[in-house]
Amino acid sequence: MNAIDLTGTVHGRWTVLSREPNTSQGQARWLCRCICGKTKVLKSILIRRGISRSCGCLHDEVVAARSTKHGHSPMHGRTSPTYYSWAGLIQRCTNPKSECWADYGGRGIKVCERWRDFRNFLADMGEKPRGRYSIDRIDNSRGYEPDNCQWATDQEQARNSRHNRMLTFRGQAKCVAEWSDMTGIPAQVIYTRLFQGWDTRKVLTTPVRNWGPGKPKKRSQ
Repeated sequence: MNAIDLTGTVHGRWTVLSREPNTSQGQARWLCRCICGKTKVLKSILIRRGISRSCGCLHDEVVAARSTKHGHSPMHGRTSPTYYSWAGLIQRCTNPKSECWADYGGRGIKVCERWRDFRNFLADMGEKPRGRYSIDRIDNSRGYEPDNCQWATDQEQARNSRHNRMLTFRGQAKCVAEWSDMTGIPAQVIYTRLFQGWDTRKVLTTPVRNWGPGKPKKRSQ
């Protein structure tokens, strides 16, 4: 049976470069390059089952982070909000098993080398502010790096979402979240009206109290 071609696929920190000769037992092998630059020949089973996720650099970084006395890493049962945010972005950009992989690592969003070390992330971003803040990429087409990130509220994140739609009305171009704030019309109602083919003027000027999410209420006879 021919082995599945893994060339070009990414598994943890490994990128499969090319096929290598089988083992003496007939097991498929692949030449892989780790994100740190090291290469190694691995058996298919180690790659496809996620048994090997890096050349060893991932383990070294985790151990280093946990042993660093910056008061944030999970030592003595304590993990700071700042460290938790950093660990989350590392996971969604480097671990294909992460629930968020498809929207991050899966579409090419990367973490800069400097931020692979939590201490550098902390030095560049500072402590996570109190309240409902999270790490936000200013340009959603770029990765996590010092000049492209900020601590932002949920509302600010929504405005910057790559899924947000821009509407132009009366000479002003704003995203749905901003029009929702200005008109008092819930964003979901705006999206529903657009999906049903309403023009922009009608979407943003029809009062919600007279309309359901996309269609008029029936008047009593």
